[in-house]
Amino acid sequence: MSARSPAGLREQLFELNEGPWRWRVGLEAALATGLPLAAFTLAGQQSLGLITSLGTFTALFFAYLEHSERLRLLPFVGAGMILASLIGVLTSGSNWLSVAGVSLVALLACLIVLGREVGPPGPIHFILVSGVSGHLSAPASMGGPGMNGGLVVLLVATGVISSLLVIAGKQLLARLQGRAAPPRRTGLILPGWKLRGPSRWVAIRVISAVVIAGVISLPLGIPRGYWVILAAVAILQASHRVPTTVARAIQRIIGTLLGIVIFALISLLRPAGWLLVLLVSALEFVVELVIARNYGLALLFITPLALIISTANLSGSPLGVLEERAFDTLLGAVIAVVVLFATEGMRRR
Repeated sequence: MSARSPAGLREQLFELNEGPWRWRVGLEAALATGLPLAAFTLAGQQSLGLITSLGTFTALFFAYLEHSERLRLLPFVGAGMILASLIGVLTSGSNWLSVAGVSLVALLACLIVLGREVGPPGPIHFILVSGVSGHLSAPASMGGPGMNGGLVVLLVATGVISSLLVIAGKQLLARLQGRAAPPRRTGLILPGWKLRGPSRWVAIRVISAVVIAGVISLPLGIPRGYWVILAAVAILQASHRVPTTVARAIQRIIGTLLGIVIFALISLLRPAGWLLVLLVSALEFVVELVIARNYGLALLFITPLALIISTANLSGSPLGVLEERAFDTLLGAVIAVVVLFATEGMRRR
C-alpha cells in the first residue's frame, strides 16, 4: 500500500517498524546518563548532574558497530559535542550571535555526520548541545539562567567521559570473555566524504530550517528558541521523502503534546534525589529501546526527559514551560513542513 494513502500514513504514524528492540543501546545510554547524575546527586549538586546528560549523547552513536570500533570513533563524536557546547557558550551574549552559532554547528554537523554517513542519531544532538549550552550560559536579560560558560562546557565533557567509560567497560568485559573482535581501520568503517543525492537535500533542509527557525524566534521573544530549531531538525533529518517527513511532523506534534501531559503528571510527584536518578535513567533507556520502532511512541518519553533536564536550573514551578514547549514544537513543525515543500520542487527539477 502506498505511503501516500491515508492507510499508509496511519501505518507510519502508529505501527511499529520492523527491527530489533535496542536493549543494548538503551542500557548503555541509561548507564552513561545515570552514573554522573548519581555522582552529582551524592555531592548535593543534582541540577548540575542533569546537565552532564548533554555529553552522554555520545553513547548513542555507532551503535551498529563492535565496541572496539566504537571506542575508536566515539572520541571524535565526544570532541564534537564539546565543540558544539563551546560554540553555544561563546555566542550566548547576543541573540543574533546565538542564531549564527547554532547555524554554524548545524552546518558542521550536517557536513560531517551526513557526509560521512555516520548514521543515527544524526546531526540533531550536536545542535541540541549547542542550543542548550547557549541558553544555560545566557544572561538573565536574554532569558537564561546565566551559568558560568566554562562550567557548562566542563559538565558536557563529563558526560562525554562517562559515555566513553561505559563503552570501554563493555569492551573490557567482552575481551575478558574472549568475545572482543579487533577493530577495523576507520577508513573501512566509514566511507569517504560524500554529500550528494538524498543526503545533500536533507542537509540543505536542515540548515535552512535552523536559520529560519532561529530568525523567526527572535522577534517573537521565545525564551528557548532552540526548541523551535530542534523540532524542525528532528522532523527533517530522518529522510528526504515527503510522506515520511510529513508523518514524522505529525508524530512530533502528537508525541510532544502527550509527552507534556506525562511530564505534568510526573511533576505532581516532585521527583528528586535518587528517585529522579532512577526516573531519568529509565526514561533514557526506554527512549533508545523504542525510538527505532516508532518515533511518535519514543516522544512520549523524550519529551518528559527533555523537560526534566531543561528545568533543572529553573526557579519556581516547571509547569510554566509546558505551553512554551507545545508552541515551540508546533512552530518548528510548521517551519519544517514549509521548508520540505519549498525544496521538494527544487529537488525534482
